[in-house]
Amino acid sequence: MIDNPGRAAILVLALAAPVCLIYGAGQYWNDSEEERYLFHHEIAADADPAIGMDTIPKDYMVEEDFTSHLPLVILDPHGQEIVNYKYYDAQTDSFRYQDGIDPYTDVTVKVVDNKNHVNTPADPATIASQGRIKIRGNSSSALPKSQYRLQLLDEDGNKADFPLLGLDKAAEWVLNGSLRDSSYLRNYLGYNLGHMMDAYSPEVRFCEVLMKTEGGYRYEGLYLLIEAIDKGEGRIELQGYNPDRVSGPYVVRRDRVDESEVRIFTYADEMGMAEQWSRNIATHVQLSLIYPKEKKVTTETLAYISDDISLAERIIYSDNPNAFRQYVSYIDVDSFVNYFIINEFMMSYDAGVHSTYMYKDTGGKLTMGPYWDFDGGVDNAGNSMANFEYIPMYYRPYYDRLCEDAVFRNRLWDRYVRLREGILSDENMLRILSESSRFLGKAVERDRQRWHDYSHNLSVLQEESTKLFIDRNRQSYEDELTRMQDALILHAHYLDEHLNDRDYIVADHAGRNVLAALFLLGFFVSIVLVQRARKM
Repeated sequence: MIDNPGRAAILVLALAAPVCLIYGAGQYWNDSEEERYLFHHEIAADADPAIGMDTIPKDYMVEEDFTSHLPLVILDPHGQEIVNYKYYDAQTDSFRYQDGIDPYTDVTVKVVDNKNHVNTPADPATIASQGRIKIRGNSSSALPKSQYRLQLLDEDGNKADFPLLGLDKAAEWVLNGSLRDSSYLRNYLGYNLGHMMDAYSPEVRFCEVLMKTEGGYRYEGLYLLIEAIDKGEGRIELQGYNPDRVSGPYVVRRDRVDESEVRIFTYADEMGMAEQWSRNIATHVQLSLIYPKEKKVTTETLAYISDDISLAERIIYSDNPNAFRQYVSYIDVDSFVNYFIINEFMMSYDAGVHSTYMYKDTGGKLTMGPYWDFDGGVDNAGNSMANFEYIPMYYRPYYDRLCEDAVFRNRLWDRYVRLREGILSDENMLRILSESSRFLGKAVERDRQRWHDYSHNLSVLQEESTKLFIDRNRQSYEDELTRMQDALILHAHYLDEHLNDRDYIVADHAGRNVLAALFLLGFFVSIVLVQRARKM
């Protein structure tokens, strides 16, 4: 017993100080992580976006004096054509590669990324490598501006890790040049915000791509270099797979049917839920194995992965309240919360059904992510008009049950409120879009000239409430940026009012099947209403 009150107070403070210090350090670390992360336009803030040619020649060929403030990725296929071998099979409603054909083409890769941000093809390579390249994507693979999957190789033809454009070294990369996004910023914004929320989500850098030919260099346009989703340092950091051990780490993806991939059947397939998810988006989906690789994975491990995901699904969809509450022991709840928020905020409604990744480390919990594919977000779906006064993520797989739980909703709301005070605030969104659009500079005009004849046009659609036909297409780059800003801010304001509205959630879930069928019919769905007045 301590008789002296002063000594007691000192003792209490002495005991409390370490706890407060640890807590404060943790808070500072979390906050500083968000503040410390820099977008490409901030890293290269001293670059001059006005340098380089204004007009691309009609034959798209440029010389060695072509200059850009952005890094250059120069691909040399040594006279070979990079062929798209993927085709749509209507019978199976899937995209497939032709049997017996290697979709990859050998290339030499040269990256020019000078510290002064003045880059030409004549400059010495910052990084040079042998590699293989293939056209990637499903429906986007048929577009004239190709997206690429790039593998870097050593002199012996083995995969080799390189730190392209200052990112963590790896062998697998994606060159994304979406024709569907005339702002050039949807993926850039989504991936960067996602990385700030979850370190395992891809980082990105802008670049301009040139294809070396016998006659010089063919200008391919403005691209986004993206870290491919894979296991590895700086990617998804998992323990190594041991074929002799049945249970272990894995990565899976839910996406359109691809018969070339290893399919994972789970409880959702058994109960017909996966079929319902497919009907809602008017295309068949499957859960496929990403890691371990097909050549190494054993039958026993595949069975373990199926059973493990099935167990989580049985609990999430259990009608027994006691069993349902156990979901916190099987899934990484924070990752599910972050995944909901970033995709709902970006109105990326492919999420949950297409391009949806999950992973689990040995001894860990089922984790949602990394995030992928935002170019159809922010009211940019071709065949459906967005309704910003709606929250479609409520109806995505797993969330249709998780959002009925008060504990999950509270964690969702608390995380959203904190993010809205910082990285997802109106002010931050407007700042990022303004600064990054200026950073692209002449590269936008060069790309628009290169692909003007193939520009993606959004469908003119009739609005249900007014019966007016709405044209979301904008003639100028500046007008598209304004449209994007409006959509983000207006939808965020709706989420501010309704994301934690329990009555709204319960009422919506009572009729979710009917509403889902109405709203989710189309190639893929984005349901956030086109905004007609900018509220600033």
